[in-house]
Amino acid sequence: MLAFDLHYFGTLIPNTVIAKGKVYTLTYAEVIEPLGMTWGSFILFTISNIFLVRETFRMKRPKWMKAIAIFPILLFTLYFLRRTLMFDWYWPLVFVPLALAHALCLTRRNMYATALFFVCLLSFLKGAVIEGTGLLNDKSSSYREYETALRVKQYLRLGMDLPLSAGAVMTSEIGGLGWTYRGRIIDAAGLVSPECLKYHPMKVPEQRGRGIYGAIPVEAVVDLKPGLVVSMEVFSESFRREFAFGSLTDYELIERYPVFNPEDVKDNRHAVLWGSRYIEVYARKGATRK
Repeated sequence: MLAFDLHYFGTLIPNTVIAKGKVYTLTYAEVIEPLGMTWGSFILFTISNIFLVRETFRMKRPKWMKAIAIFPILLFTLYFLRRTLMFDWYWPLVFVPLALAHALCLTRRNMYATALFFVCLLSFLKGAVIEGTGLLNDKSSSYREYETALRVKQYLRLGMDLPLSAGAVMTSEIGGLGWTYRGRIIDAAGLVSPECLKYHPMKVPEQRGRGIYGAIPVEAVVDLKPGLVVSMEVFSESFRREFAFGSLTDYELIERYPVFNPEDVKDNRHAVLWGSRYIEVYARKGATRK
């Protein structure tokens, strides 16, 4: 792990931890948005956990039980106070041990706190049930990340299509491309390219639509001069604006891929993701390409 971190991040503290705190500028409402929580339910959720902590330490409990209760609460508190972007797959790190703590540490007399805890998570739990049912019925479209996963499949195809001779590729979505493109990739959002962090945070709404978007800074393109710039429209608003104004004369639009490959979708409902219809590929003039 030490060798991996040093090789990929240039530090023993993974760069992603630092980058997420700098690139994403979320409001507190956007932090709890993925849970479908209102501020009212969030307050009730907080109260239920205060009861949990109080009862856990008031009663004589083993240290490991206390750890199960305290760890997820501290983790969630740090996420929330730092307004960290949390994807759906982060939440079980908080809610699974919390649910276990409620089952182990509270007596029947305190079950109202547990009931409150689950009521606050109804939206999240409903989604989990729908996904589980979809898994059993082989219905992939029931997965809450279905559309975002389809766009990753498109990036996988795109990565195989991009010419290695073009040089470095800059993108703000390195995940899909990173599996299939074997050349150098510059992560414009800075998560795995620390050299891009100095261009963040980008202003909202002048340079990006929302603070939750890890967009491509125009200054990074100008300074690092990638051979290709690949991005969904939503993450290249600033770049496309400057391109339209004629400020980026070194680049030209060479390809537009639909966000979802027609082979992957069975109806027209899956045509737009986050306001984007296309993944665009811009090439620096003079860069070799197909």
